[in-house]
This record gives sequence, C-alpha cells and structure tokens, in this order.
Amino acid sequence: MAIRITRVYTRRGDHGETDLVGGARVPKDHVRIDAYGTVDELNAALGVVRAFNASARGNDAVRRELDAILRKLQSELFDLGSVKQSSGKTVYAWAFVGDWDPGLLRSVMFELEWPPGSGRMQAFPEVDRAEFFEESVAERKIIVAQRPFGRAA
Repeated sequence: MAIRITRVYTRRGDHGETDLVGGARVPKDHVRIDAYGTVDELNAALGVVRAFNASARGNDAVRRELDAILRKLQSELFDLGSVKQSSGKTVYAWAFVGDWDPGLLRSVMFELEWPPGSGRMQAFPEVDRAEFFEESVAERKIIVAQRPFGRAA
C-alpha cells in the first residue's frame, strides 16, 4: 500500500515564502531558491548516472574511472552554511573545488530603502564579491563571526 502525503504543516503559514539555511525568509521564486534547486537537481542526475554505471556490464576499469569522476563532481560544490554577524547581516558561504575566475561573478540586484526612512530606493548586489584565498591568508582575513566556515571545510 502506497502512502501519499497530501498536506504538510509548518504551523506558521505559507505566504509565498520559504526558509533559507540560516533562517532568513525569502519568496519562493527568489533566485537563491532556484540556484539551490538547480544544484540539487544536478547532484541527483549525477547520482542516477552513477547508479546506471554501477549496474552496467563491461569494462570494470572504465566503470571505476567514470564513477571516480562522477563522485568527484558530486563533492566539488557544497554549502558551508551561514553565520549571522553582530551587525545583523547574514553571510553565506559555499565551497568550490576547481578552476574559476571570481571576476566572472555577476550578481542579481535587489532594491532597498537607503538610508532607512529616507524614502529613496537604491539597488545593491545580492552577492557583493567572491574571492579565493589560501588557508593561511583566509585565517588572517576572516572575521570572528565567519570562523565556522573555515572549520566546515
């Protein structure tokens, strides 16, 4: 007998929003939610390919090599989580293994009344920058509230 879940209750209402890692609420059509879903779908697709590869017949050495490549791809991008700084700002971090030019980062923009109470709307980037550091340099640059990111990697 199949079990079907027809209702899910969070006890606080939907209002078209969802939680991010770290507790922030955003609209369900927010670009970050879309990005999480895209990475998750890619990871699932790689898992399906690995399963088919494991059940395939033929050259065992080739299958092992393909599985090693796919396993590496699945582990190269992962969410380190978020930390809330004393200013109230929440900082999110992801780890990435590979070659990428941080100068290629293109952030989506959002509008915010700034200064608060001024009635003037200004545009700000969702992601202000991306940088790669050697561990020793990162340890000097990172602020206290962001230290858990270093331990997560």
